[in-house]
Amino acid sequence: MDKHQVRFELLQHENLHQLPGGKQSSAVVLANDSGALFEAVRKKDFVLARRLCEAKANANEILKGGSTALHVAAKSGFPECVQVLLDHSAKKDAVLDSGMTALYIGTSQGHLSVVQLLCKYGANANIPEKQNRATALHLSTAQGKADIVQTLISGNANPNSIDKNNATPAIAASIHGHTEALSILINAKADFNLTDGTGRTPLYASSFCNRVGCAKLLLDMKANTQIKNKHGVTALRAAEEKGHEEIIELINDALGDANQASSNNPRSEAPATNSRAPVQRVVTTQDMLEKQHNYESQDGTLSDALSPPGKKSWRQSSQSQSRVL
Repeated sequence: MDKHQVRFELLQHENLHQLPGGKQSSAVVLANDSGALFEAVRKKDFVLARRLCEAKANANEILKGGSTALHVAAKSGFPECVQVLLDHSAKKDAVLDSGMTALYIGTSQGHLSVVQLLCKYGANANIPEKQNRATALHLSTAQGKADIVQTLISGNANPNSIDKNNATPAIAASIHGHTEALSILINAKADFNLTDGTGRTPLYASSFCNRVGCAKLLLDMKANTQIKNKHGVTALRAAEEKGHEEIIELINDALGDANQASSNNPRSEAPATNSRAPVQRVVTTQDMLEKQHNYESQDGTLSDALSPPGKKSWRQSSQSQSRVL
């Protein structure tokens, strides 16, 4: 049994006051040992963690990888330990070497109670991890954790935050088909016409990936159907090339409504193009067509947040990096 374990056993039978003869209690001694508080948190023993903190254990001690006890508590999903640490001056926005905060880690593990507690204490939801510059809001929308998305938004999360490839949380939600998360973002005034580094909007993402619910929501909100990606392809053309009939119908109906509204208002701008008419093909060779179909799986062209199956996403990267805790 190591020295920490011996003292943990002693702590179950004594108080934090000085022992007879002026000797310190084992809590006070243990509080000065490197890693003791970490061990208590790993054991999910919030009573012991509180006793150590009251005995002046350093709640901000940093171990391998920049890990603090708060990172460990957030990953474990044990809000009682998180509460103890925050109440004893733990730095709520401390980052691992990877740039991950306790809030990001709690989000990655889907621990709603931990996320709620950190947000209550004012943790900064807009600190991105280093590798892909993704925020906790990117992560929660890609996961479809609507309750966590709402918690982050109710805190201080920026609904228009961008990752290293300029992808927004709305694009992440649209790629993965998480309509409820997307609705929360829209209600929080997210700009659903913002494009990523390759020119794709949330509507393009939902059209390409056949996310009917997201596409319908965006069209109901009058998302711009005319924005083209860097290959000159609109959301409608992407749906046509993929054969997503329901989305094609939704976009055509939206365009028809826009044309009807325009015809009823002589002072309006020129009507939107009626996409039911033949559209000149942007891709003219088979190689270019294949590139258009597959470019989102190429390195450097798609945010890792939106990686297709089989490609390591920043969600997986987050999980692997947090194993240092």
